[in-house]
Amino acid sequence: MVSVDDKSFREEILEGEEPSLVEFYSPSCLPCRRMEPVMEELFEENEDIRVAKINIYEGAETASEYGVMASPAFLFFKEGREVGRLVGAMERRDLERAIEEVLL
Repeated sequence: MVSVDDKSFREEILEGEEPSLVEFYSPSCLPCRRMEPVMEELFEENEDIRVAKINIYEGAETASEYGVMASPAFLFFKEGREVGRLVGAMERRDLERAIEEVLL
């Protein structure tokens, strides 16, 4: 999984060629920790999309720019713009469904 911060977000996500799923997380967030294995599995199983995460403290400017008010927040990017968003811990199938509907 790709880890990004305020400095690398533009290059890795907005200017990247493939669609992206980005989790905005906090290291102390229990629901975020619960989603960690799900995000790792999605990263390993999806070659057509970029799966990334950004720590909301190290990426505070980016989180603010996109109005992220809670973690975990899952933002979907395509061609340099946000095309979808889900907030809170969820089942893997819900993230997979969103990937299919929004990114592919």
